[in-house]
Amino acid sequence: MYASDMAVCYDHFDADKGTIEMARVKTAKKCKPVVYHLWSETVEAMKAHGKELATMYHRIRKMVFPTPLKQLRHTTKSFILNSQYSQFVAILTGEKGDSINEKWYWTQGQAQIKEAVAFLHSCYFPE
Repeated sequence: MYASDMAVCYDHFDADKGTIEMARVKTAKKCKPVVYHLWSETVEAMKAHGKELATMYHRIRKMVFPTPLKQLRHTTKSFILNSQYSQFVAILTGEKGDSINEKWYWTQGQAQIKEAVAFLHSCYFPE
């Protein structure tokens, strides 16, 4: 998700489901909406700060994350490719996902995608 997407994502936020369902801003006319499953910490932050969250993110990003956040995409890809959720690598890393398999999972495999998001949470925040 890019800055242009973050600016409007709160309008598509469902606090009860813990999801954002929207098409990317630059491809909205060509693509179906994607469901983004959020970590519980993200849901709480969105509830607490609402539309201000994107602005806050941009202010603190360079202080908190010395390496670019896009680097997380590579780390995420490594975690996913070495797990049982490898079929979701395009979805979870923001890649295009042109194959029939990937397009099917975007619409049909939401329960499995939610499990993969929980798996990533455990990779980044081990107990």
